[in-house]
Parts: sequence; structure tokens; C-alpha cells
Amino acid sequence: VVFGPAQLVVEDVPLPIAVPFGFFPFNSSYSSGFIMPTFGDEMNRGFYLRDGGYYFAISDKIDLRITGEIFTKGSWGVGAASTYANRYKYSGSFDFSYLVTKNGEKGLPDYAVGKNFRIQWSHRQDPKARPNTNFSASVNFATSSYERSNLNSLYNPVLNSQSVRTSSVSYSHTFPNIGLSISATMNIAQNMQDSTLSLTLPSLNVSLAKKYPFRRKRRAGDERWYEKISLSYSGQMSNSISTKEDKVLNSNLIEDWRNGFKHNIPISATFQLFDFINITPSFNYTERWYFKKINQDWDERTNSVVRDTVHGFHRVYNYNFSISANTTLYGFYTPAGFLKNSRVHTVRHVFKPSVSFTYAPDFGNHDYGYYDSYVYTDEDGEVHTVEYSPYQNSLYGVPGKGKTGSISFSVSNNIEMKWRTENDSLKKISIIDELGASLSYNLAAKTKPWSNLSTRLRLKLTKNYTFSLNATWATYAYEFNDAGRVVVGDRTEWSYGRFGRFQGMSQNFSYTFSNNTLKEWKEKWEKFRNGGEEPEEGEE
Repeated sequence: VVFGPAQLVVEDVPLPIAVPFGFFPFNSSYSSGFIMPTFGDEMNRGFYLRDGGYYFAISDKIDLRITGEIFTKGSWGVGAASTYANRYKYSGSFDFSYLVTKNGEKGLPDYAVGKNFRIQWSHRQDPKARPNTNFSASVNFATSSYERSNLNSLYNPVLNSQSVRTSSVSYSHTFPNIGLSISATMNIAQNMQDSTLSLTLPSLNVSLAKKYPFRRKRRAGDERWYEKISLSYSGQMSNSISTKEDKVLNSNLIEDWRNGFKHNIPISATFQLFDFINITPSFNYTERWYFKKINQDWDERTNSVVRDTVHGFHRVYNYNFSISANTTLYGFYTPAGFLKNSRVHTVRHVFKPSVSFTYAPDFGNHDYGYYDSYVYTDEDGEVHTVEYSPYQNSLYGVPGKGKTGSISFSVSNNIEMKWRTENDSLKKISIIDELGASLSYNLAAKTKPWSNLSTRLRLKLTKNYTFSLNATWATYAYEFNDAGRVVVGDRTEWSYGRFGRFQGMSQNFSYTFSNNTLKEWKEKWEKFRNGGEEPEEGEE
């Protein structure tokens, strides 16, 4: 833009300042150039020039801004910031700042030099760029005293009072051809008040979809029983530490970090026995890999617990087995005799019994080595035995103690009826939506192995209204103990010829809204307004 002679006018007052001509360059493209600094005075660091530097217009996709600051008492700083974007692929920004702060006079006792930095990074990936891969970052990391050294936040109470900073970087990839998914994350949580740092680097998850390893690629004839066996896999790996900022780089990966691997392999199958009983066995195996364990012992000289860390490769595994059987039986009733001409067309009864068995060994057994104990004598001369696990503070825990095994029984009933309407069409009506009961037997219990009996009833009163009822019945009867008090005994109510002792019940009504509920309400209202008749076509 070029203009001719001009005079400066302020508030309609012409000033004796004039120029013969003027020239302002305008460019439609990005351009690089100097960034003018600001100046000022800070009580502890002296006069300064800051936020000055150079702007690089690299391209339409990325730029770079380099700035610096300098104080007359020796403090200085440098920063670099960039914004990038690739349309339909990714976008983000990056900001780095490094400060050297000098307080006091050199050679005096109060002289101190502080070095701080901050990294801020934000990255976003377009979901359509790589459908099977995703990468994202949200990093906001700074040393604990950075905000107290940065003039931008020194007098900003919001920034200066931040107590926690969090950062995360995540990556995931899916291999759809083999059903494999891998994801990795890095997380950092900073406590700015006490410089505590909680770091997870990395956290890895691997999962494999259900596979049928014995299934033939080219099947001919019926499917064989072993072809129904399926397995899947999920794995986790983590490496974390919680310590002070200045101790992270000096920490030992094995001694100071909490790390470990966890693998889980479930195996299952579904078979048919006698063509109508469904048999579903399953086996679940879990294994943990640790690189240290902590043994404990009692020191008689100091009367305290002594802990000894043993480094090495340690396997901690557990497994469980279960099998279930269920079937569905159908019964039909068609009215005959004098009821043949009634509106009842057919009554159907569906009966679903099921039984399941689960078992897991006692991993607290000394042969597994997951638990240990030590003995000590207290001041009164009593001997105590303390049980512990060398892996109790490990990342993925330790299998529980005690053998587990149970047999569960369940039955479910459903009764429906087909009803003839006035126009001789058939309408399905629910009489009992569900009537069921469940009971279990604990194989590992030494006394009272039977659980309470749970019963349930559900009725569909209309298409939208449902009534539910749940009741519990005690299995074991009351009896008198040796002291003459009434307690729950070891004999069941059944041994006395009784069904069970009522414990309590709950019931509720529910109403279900569907997409056509409001439409049906409107049609009924229009029918009511028209005196019970359907409105004619085109009539409001």
C-alpha cells in the first residue's frame, strides 16, 4: 500500500508531524522476521529484555519461534515454540523453555543458581488418516521451581498455585487380519509442592482375539469336537516409580522401579451331549513375571522385622477350571374337549435347568512358595507366627490363599400363551416371563456348605409394565446350642420337611419407553378426542 503526504491528527488536533509519502508491504504468504523484545525491571534479577527473537515461516505446515531473555544480574533464558498441521493427517504444537536464574551476588552466601525447564507438547491425529493406528500426546512437564522462575507465571496466582501436572503419550495399533491389538502409554504425574514424581514408562497392553487353533482351514464334513476349542490372550507390562525429581535419573531399573509382566490365557469350548445338552468347559491360566521378591525375618537383637530383597526372575501363576451344562425343554398344551372352542390356542412352557462346577487349588500351599512366615516372641513370652507373601507389594499382586470349589444349580421357567382375538387372529400373551431359583454348594467349606436359596419372579403385565419379585430363603434351621441359645445349626430346613426360612424380599415395577411410545400415546389421544373412533384420513 502506497500513500501520499500525510499529517498526524490526535483527537481532531493536527500535530506538526507529517510525512511526504508512506509504503506498507502486504504479502499473502507467510514471512519470517524479527520479534521485538519487551523491557522492564525485576527486583531480584535487575533490568531485562525478554520475549525477543526471530520467527521462521518454514512452510504452510510448520513454523518456528525462537525467543530469549537476559537480565543485567546474569539470569537468562531461551525458548522455542512451533505449531504444525498436516491436513487430514495430524496437528499439534510444541513449546520448550529453559531458564537459568541467578539470585544474590556472586561470592556471597546467599548466591544461588537455579536451572529449570518446561516442555509442553500436544499432538492430535486425524482418525481417518490411519484407521488402525492412533498416536496422541498431551505433555505438560516442568521442574518444580519453574513457575517461580518464569516471569509470565510469577505474578499469576493461577499458574503459580498449580499443585499437580499430568502428562501422557499413547500409541495403539490393531492388526485386523490376525485380531491382535497393541497399545502403549507413558504417564507422568507431578506434585509441584513437594517435587514428587510418579512415572509410568511404559505401560504396554497386548490382546489377541479368540482363535480356534485346531480348526481346519478347509473343512469337509461335520465339525469335529476339538475344532470347537478356542483360546485368546491378553498381556500387560508396566514399569513405574514414585520418587523425587532429582532422583529419577539416578534410580536403578531393577531395585527402585516396580515392574512386571502379566499374562492371561483363557481356553474354552462348547460341546453338545446327546444333541440337546450344552457342555461348556473353560480353563483360565494367569502368570506373572517379577524381578524381585522381599523375604522377611525377625531379628532377635533389634526386635524388629528384617527385609531382604532377592533379585532375579520369579514366576507367580494360578489357574482355575470350570464346566457348565444347560439345556432347554419345551412343553406345549393345546385345549381339547369342551375347551377346544375357547380363545386359548396354545400354551407353551419353557424350562431351562443349568448346573456349573468351578475349582481352583490352594495356592497358599507351601509347595508353590507364594507365602511364607516367620516366628517371634513378644515381651510377655508368647510366640506368634506371622504369615506374609514375598510378592505382596508387587505390581500385579499374588494369588489368594485357600482352595475354592463350588457347584451351582439354577432353573428358569417361562410360560406364554397364544390367544385368539375377536377377528380370529393370534396374539401372544406372557403369563410368567420368568420364574427361577438358584442354589450353590461350596466344596471347600467344612461346615454349612449350602448357600441360601434365591428365587425370582418376573411378570410382564402389559407391553410396557413389568413387575419383578426377588426372595431369599435360609437353608439352615435354627437350633439350641450347649448354652441354650438359639443359633443357626448345621441341619438344613429340608431335613425337617420345610422349604426354607423366609429371609426377605424385594419387588419393583418398571415402565419401558420405546421409539413408538409417544406415537402410540398420540394415536390413543386422537382416538379419544374422536369419541373412540379412528380419525378419517386427512382429519386433524
